[in-house]
Amino acid sequence: MNRLRNGLKPILVILNNDGYTIERLIHGKTAKYNDISSWNWQGLLDFFDASGKIPKRSLKAETRGQLEDILKDEEFRKADRCQLLEVKMGVLDAPKALIKQGELVSRLRPSRLSQCRSFSFVLSAECQNECRLNKSKAYA
Repeated sequence: MNRLRNGLKPILVILNNDGYTIERLIHGKTAKYNDISSWNWQGLLDFFDASGKIPKRSLKAETRGQLEDILKDEEFRKADRCQLLEVKMGVLDAPKALIKQGELVSRLRPSRLSQCRSFSFVLSAECQNECRLNKSKAYA
């Protein structure tokens, strides 16, 4: 990671929800293909610094209280080294807008659904038009 080698001290935040929340919201909350293998995010900085020469620290917040404590912590706030903060979230934790988008897309006809899947969530023009037509029904 060039940033580390060049002396920058970024704070990397990983939002870990154990899978693909948007896909859960669209295609089923318990579909197994939305579960991803667990990974040791805390070891990520060591991966980028095999020499062990770069000052770094990894932290993990599994509760809101832990996150608030970390964000208030003077050592963390100094930002004097590269830091990784893993924030553990619930598998269905999502902003309201994302939840509404999932509801809207999940109500599309199954034949159109495959055309509307995208990790970037950019729908084709045809799907966008259909979403607009169904919007009043989806949010009723």
